[in-house]
Amino acid sequence: MESKLPTKDRILSAAIDLFSQYGYRAVTTKQIAEVALVNEVTLFRHFGTKRNLLEETINKFVFKTAIKKIFQEGIVWDLDRDLLFISKSYNEIMNQNRKIFLIIMKEFNLLEEEVKNPFIKFPKKLAELLTEYFAEMQRRGKVRKGNPEEQALSLLLVNFSGFMVKLLSKNDLIQGSFENYISYTIKLLIRGLAP
Repeated sequence: MESKLPTKDRILSAAIDLFSQYGYRAVTTKQIAEVALVNEVTLFRHFGTKRNLLEETINKFVFKTAIKKIFQEGIVWDLDRDLLFISKSYNEIMNQNRKIFLIIMKEFNLLEEEVKNPFIKFPKKLAELLTEYFAEMQRRGKVRKGNPEEQALSLLLVNFSGFMVKLLSKNDLIQGSFENYISYTIKLLIRGLAP
């Protein structure tokens, strides 16, 4: 563990690594402290409880602002370019947060609703933004008329399922580049959406 990081960040980083690898219940605060190069008292001084530490790791799930930025700064109202850009950005965000995603998947039933919220709100917000995008693209005549929510869900599910396959199969299922898989899949979706 890099000892130049601030103490709280070292503890969070160690917790994310250990929770994602072994699960919340299996990891002790002593193990986290050892990996973070601090003593256990320091861990408790910063977080109070192991539960608080878990909640803080999940709060590092930084999707909401990243997705808004994509739609505010990256959309050019060209179907091919936009869907590839959205998909690439989505997969980068998911990849950056894959360890936290694994923690949430492993501990979903254990977590309180307010702790799950950042994880649950992300796909909802993305679906809302995509629905608005497809509705506007229909108004501009750049997408086939249809239900914008269904169009949004199609793009979301293509990306989420691709991420899950990559995450759970450790790249063993997808031969070649994951980016090529996403590009090919999005091109198929674009054919179905083109007016």
